[in-house]
Amino acid sequence: MELYKYSLSVLLSEFVVYFEPASESLASFFVVTNTYLSVFTILGGLGLILGVAGLGLILIRNFNQRKRDFGLMLAEGFSVKSIRKIIFVEHARILLAGILTGVISALVATRPSVMNDSDLPWKTMAVMMLLILLTGLAALAVSLRSIKKDTLITRIRKE
Repeated sequence: MELYKYSLSVLLSEFVVYFEPASESLASFFVVTNTYLSVFTILGGLGLILGVAGLGLILIRNFNQRKRDFGLMLAEGFSVKSIRKIIFVEHARILLAGILTGVISALVATRPSVMNDSDLPWKTMAVMMLLILLTGLAALAVSLRSIKKDTLITRIRKE
């Protein structure tokens, strides 16, 4: 078979024909595919982190709209610390439910790849989910700082 390859290469040399094994050709195609997948994985992770940062801004807006309710809770005897804790638990549950929903839908969407034992970047996905969780909790903690006792009291007085 090697003789056939050599003679075919010699016969077609004026047409600049190059022969290589199919396994090498396929390996070069997979390198390109894996590069695109890596780039889109990183861009997707950055997009998710930016989305969670946007969540923090939405939370601050939500808290500003609910200051009347927080002021009423303060008037009923809740401390600012307990109000912040209630809100943190409420929004942390929403964040965890969102992450869990996203992970389950991603696993369902990629089920064929998971079932074929393909090399999925499990470490990268775990790190991305952890970063999303930490960024979300940080955005929530920072936005909770906007709830202050003096602004709640002035909100009650305006009512």
